[in-house]
Formats: sequence, C-alpha cells, structure tokens
Amino acid sequence: MQHPKDNFERKVDSVLRETPRAHKIDKLLKLRRHHQASLLQIGEGAGDGRTSVPSAEMLNALNNNFLRQAEELLGQADFQRIFDIPAGQIVNVVDQTILDQANLDKLHV
Repeated sequence: MQHPKDNFERKVDSVLRETPRAHKIDKLLKLRRHHQASLLQIGEGAGDGRTSVPSAEMLNALNNNFLRQAEELLGQADFQRIFDIPAGQIVNVVDQTILDQANLDKLHV
C-alpha cells in the first residue's frame, strides 16, 4: 500500500509529472529519502549517546548538499519551481542558539 503524498511530493508531481522530465520524479524522491534517512541516523546516534550532537553548521551543510544534488538533477528552472528558492542559494535553516537550547531542554527532562 502506498503512503499518502506529502506536500513536497505533490509539488514535485505538479511541476514534473506531465513533462518530458517526469523520469526525474523517482530520482528526486529517492534522493530526498536518502537525505532524510541520513538526518534520522544522525539524530538517533546523538540521542542515544553513540555520537556527538551535530552542530547547526553540520546540519545546514547536509541540507545544502541535498539541495545542490537536487539542483544538479533538476536543472535551475525546475529546482526553483519545486523548492521556491533560487538555484545555488545557500540555505541555513538550523540556528545554533536554538539547537543548543533544545539540547539543554532534553537534558532537563
């Protein structure tokens, strides 16, 4: 049974499905799943003490690496249509101060 599509999957479909570039849908979603699995593995390792807590810089680098891979796959125009940001833009979504506070809060629970 297939899972319901999330917003990202629906957006990818709306941009690529009825085009000669539809073959890129599965590749992009596979790339995304791999990226999400990597982040989950990092989080689980840090959560059980196997690895250190990742820095915002590391998490942002991983996210930007995913975006660059997606851009290479899609090309600049489709990348911008799907991600709503210009191709090549550096995105820092993780703030170290907030990450530090979240980690402190976990210690006090």
